[in-house]
Amino acid sequence: MIPRIGQLPHRVTISEPGGAVDAMGQEILTFGSAGTRWAKVDEVAVPEEQVYDGTKAKRRIVVTMRSPYAGSKLWNGKLRLSYNGTTFDVLSVRVLTSNQTWVELVAETLE
Repeated sequence: MIPRIGQLPHRVTISEPGGAVDAMGQEILTFGSAGTRWAKVDEVAVPEEQVYDGTKAKRRIVVTMRSPYAGSKLWNGKLRLSYNGTTFDVLSVRVLTSNQTWVELVAETLE
């Protein structure tokens, strides 16, 4: 469902990977901003994981927003999202409209 403008109270920043090379010729993965958008953000309950040194809790959010990409550019590759001072890995992108104007992102906190 496409939200109305009043239902987009949160500011999120999408980052996409870029390449850089260090002095040894090794490629370094860096992320640059692809755009900041008003969005609807919903927290999703995620079960805690048991790991060797205790319990690990993650946050997962579902973000509905207008696409920072115009028209034909597709969502691909590894994306990150910043919201409320936390950085998330984008797990999936669902295009909500045929002209790719609205998208829904599912994102989880970084490891």
